[in-house]
Amino acid sequence: MIRLIHHIRRQLIGSGKVRRYLVYAAGEIVLVVIGILIALQINSWNADKKTHTDLIFLLENLKIDLQNDLKQITYVIDQQSSRAQAIDRITLHDPKFETTLDSVKYLNTGNNPGFFPAIGAYQSASNSGLLDQLNNQELKNAIYSLYESDYPRLRYNGEILDNRNDRVEWGIRALVDYGKTGLNVDKDLLKNQDLLDQMSYANRFAKIYTNRAKTIRDAIQETLKLIDSELNHLN
Repeated sequence: MIRLIHHIRRQLIGSGKVRRYLVYAAGEIVLVVIGILIALQINSWNADKKTHTDLIFLLENLKIDLQNDLKQITYVIDQQSSRAQAIDRITLHDPKFETTLDSVKYLNTGNNPGFFPAIGAYQSASNSGLLDQLNNQELKNAIYSLYESDYPRLRYNGEILDNRNDRVEWGIRALVDYGKTGLNVDKDLLKNQDLLDQMSYANRFAKIYTNRAKTIRDAIQETLKLIDSELNHLN
């Protein structure tokens, strides 16, 4: 094809038919431009198709991470809530709360489970700029809010809780008996007001942490719903 075009060009130039050559040259330029535009369009289609595939892959991996996060944060909430309730009953001298040895085997007063989210899929997409290609603004905002605001704030609250928990003199172990069945709190624990005050103070931060974790649990659930909706749209 190219050889034919060059042949025609030489004939027109050699015959001295300048006007015809100019018309031919203009047509050749138009053909080249059309060819370039077609090539660009094909490249654009290919790029869009790859972005589409990459977004599906991203959302599927984010969904897996968030499902694992949901399980973990639910466990943390359950453990911290049970721990806080038990400590409240001890420190508030609940008369209905048995204080004899073996009465609170399920309670490890020094146990302080925390939430550590999976961020691999998010970091990869964030570093590559793939998240910016997501057209669903509501979903994009939910993802950014979760990873850039909610998770860091909960981590900060967790650091405060760890600090307060570490400052409690759990070392007053004369009042605590570790048996094979778990931690047993002796009734004499109620006589040590200093330790009770420390436990109560640390428990305030545990409740703040747990309440924030509940809010983030709801945000994770909502984000998962948005991801499912977007996957249905993309597929």
